[in-house]
Amino acid sequence: SFEDYGGIFQINVVTPKGNGTIDARSMIDAVLSEFSKGSKAGTVLIEKSWASGALERGESYYMVPVSVQYRLIA
Repeated sequence: SFEDYGGIFQINVVTPKGNGTIDARSMIDAVLSEFSKGSKAGTVLIEKSWASGALERGESYYMVPVSVQYRLIA
């Protein structure tokens, strides 16, 4: 018998202003690569990941949410 769990978690990529969006884009690419479709960590399977595309600009930072859809079978 097994139980199947799934969901979405969000990682907020936050970088200081000063380099334009270069640092933010680099970090977003790294997160998407780490949590790419089909990657596994134990019994957790990553189904897909994506950046929202919405760049929030604070006074001193850029923030972009990256979402990761996962499936856990326990």
